[in-house]
Amino acid sequence: MSAAGTTIHLCTAADGNYLAPSAAMVRSAMEHVSDRRVELYVLTKDVTAEERRRLLASWPFENLRVHWLETDDTRLAGLPRTGWRDAGPYRKLLMDTALPRSVSRVVWLDSDVIVLRDLYGLWATPLDGKPLGGVQDLTVPHLRSPRGLRPYRQLGLNGAEPYFNTGVLVIDLDWWRAHRVSVRVLQHSRRFSQELFYYEQDGLNAVLAKKWKPLDPRWNVIECVAGRPFFRPRHLTGQQYRRLLADPWIIHYAGRWKPWTHPSSRPWRQLFFEYLDRTEWAGWGRSRTLAGVLMSWYETRLRRYAYWLEDPALSAAAAFRRLAAPGRR
Repeated sequence: MSAAGTTIHLCTAADGNYLAPSAAMVRSAMEHVSDRRVELYVLTKDVTAEERRRLLASWPFENLRVHWLETDDTRLAGLPRTGWRDAGPYRKLLMDTALPRSVSRVVWLDSDVIVLRDLYGLWATPLDGKPLGGVQDLTVPHLRSPRGLRPYRQLGLNGAEPYFNTGVLVIDLDWWRAHRVSVRVLQHSRRFSQELFYYEQDGLNAVLAKKWKPLDPRWNVIECVAGRPFFRPRHLTGQQYRRLLADPWIIHYAGRWKPWTHPSSRPWRQLFFEYLDRTEWAGWGRSRTLAGVLMSWYETRLRRYAYWLEDPALSAAAAFRRLAAPGRR
């Protein structure tokens, strides 16, 4: 399936936790779209009229039309969400019913990204019969990787299969609906609730293993590791990695290393604030907290030596949570 026409259908989620990042993300995307029309579908939960006004004021683009879609999270009840106050990580799974049936293809962007290239190139990417296009995860490149899809053997999958990051996706929404992708991912999440590391991302990789098309890695560059001296992505060639660092198309502030959670002078994190300051949230996210200062100290002083311990530490923490879960007592 190829994209028809020049109108880009874009979907994201915005709630009380991520309103400011959402404002910056859409602002960055629209500043790089030429004169093409963008239909933006925003999955919201308890976003006030004043907050919607501020978001719209942050996006003063004539070629943008915004559709507010208040979500019913009933389908997401009871899902594991350690560290999250609501069902935010799963909200993209509501696209199948929330978006109009007339929308057959959509680009999904998480709120914690900054777009540096015209999204039409992403929107128009041929999927070659696949239901979804995504970028192989920079830090979790394979199903068997640490923090990958833990129950891949139980699911009869090859651990060497690539694992994609769900922060940037091109989706054949007709196929998604016809094959009940959201329903199957939610079923997986409930069945393997104690094995999830990345919530809906694990579920989508389980359901769509071998059914997705790899996109150019420049469409989803994980900021917290890219370019660091201790990190080298083994699934990319040296040329691919150098090109990614020189010309990222979308920067993704995945994980706990957000620009707004701890101070940093790194250029890509400062880039977030450049776009944010052109929105109604100018000046937001710069306050220093003890946790942020400690994280910054770890990143600048220790992380290059301790990075190899992060995966075992996170795995141990996940194992402890599973043992401490009520169902295991």
